[in-house]
Amino acid sequence: MRISVERPSVEEVHCLTTKYGKPMVREFHIDLRRRDEIQDYPECKGGTRIGIKSDDGIVLVRSRKGGIFGLPGGRIWADESVEDGAVREAEEETGLIIDLRGLPEIHKCQYLFKNWNLERWIFVFVADASSENLEPTDKAEIGEAAVFQEPPSDYGQNHWLRDVWNECLSP
Repeated sequence: MRISVERPSVEEVHCLTTKYGKPMVREFHIDLRRRDEIQDYPECKGGTRIGIKSDDGIVLVRSRKGGIFGLPGGRIWADESVEDGAVREAEEETGLIIDLRGLPEIHKCQYLFKNWNLERWIFVFVADASSENLEPTDKAEIGEAAVFQEPPSDYGQNHWLRDVWNECLSP
């Protein structure tokens, strides 16, 4: 069975924890063995989710496929830093320029597929919006970006989402 690992170097993780402090590390095991999944994207070194605080609330996005609103984010390409990947994903999915201000969590996710396993580290940042143009540029993936003063009713089914929401609101 093939095992893929997507995480940055030890040195880059050390630099992040030196800059932002030691984050909470959560481990997730996601069983997707019923799905035929192929690795059809370039090499990555993890993923990111970003809690973005704007003047009016917290920015969330909904995919073009529908579903619930969630934190913007995506894959961090092998040739970019974790921070640059977070800033890029935020701009693609929301149209906003952001200033990263914290790294409260790292999620170590184990995805179990039918014919392979994937370990992906997801870096969960909090940030402040430094622009006001809330208009996703990645229209193929993101259907809508919106600002919420309170979490939507279907947000926060996972307790870590509430923790990130609260972290966004802290000074």
